Amino acid sequence: RRRLKDPRLVTEILTVGTVSRTYVGMMYIDTIAPPLLVAEVRRRIEAIKVDVVNGSGTLQPYIDDHPQSLLPTTMITERPDRAAAYLSEGHVVLFVDTSPHAIICPTTFWSLMQTAEDYYLRWPFGSILRYIRTGALIISLVLPAFYIAVVNYHSEMIPTEMMLFLAQSREPVPMPAVVELLLMEWVFELIREAGARIPGIIGPTVGLVASLVLGQAAVEARIVSPITILGVA
Repeated sequence: RRRLKDPRLVTEILTVGTVSRTYVGMMYIDTIAPPLLVAEVRRRIEAIKVDVVNGSGTLQPYIDDHPQSLLPTTMITERPDRAAAYLSEGHVVLFVDTSPHAIICPTTFWSLMQTAEDYYLRWPFGSILRYIRTGALIISLVLPAFYIAVVNYHSEMIPTEMMLFLAQSREPVPMPAVVELLLMEWVFELIREAGARIPGIIGPTVGLVASLVLGQAAVEARIVSPITILGVA
């Protein structure tokens, strides 16, 4: 309310959880948020029949369109400026008692590619950053599979000099390219999880050092090829 001083800003207090009796604040701007959206969000919250709801992450799956989907239809944020921006665009924002995160309803794939800092940039720079994020997402999803497809099945697509380099780097590796790639994906996920769970500021440092040391050791031990580590990273 410090950011949006509009008297049309409405807050409805709902209760979820038969045991926890958790307060959920549903906030929207009247005449901007579609009435059908407000009614649907209210209906989904009132239809929740569980014992305990102790946070935004617990509430989110119960109001998503497809809880099993990899892409969420609601977004969690802990930034007041971002929540205020989405409220002004006609979204509904949910606040769960004792939780520092807000749930923005609904959200789209393109909303997930946007950050809170984009609101503070001029449109050319914000658009360029969104294009960069989209390209990075495509590369991270497609590059490992593209590498396997080209190396194993479509080697004629690679220039001769590069193909010779790939063959030379993979010559001492005893494993197939698919096994090599999946192994490194699994190892990198373990390192990232370990770095995220180590308390304090040492966590990211441990993850970075472990990635460098294990990657170098794996290459020197001839378990994986350098090009595979580059693609996975």
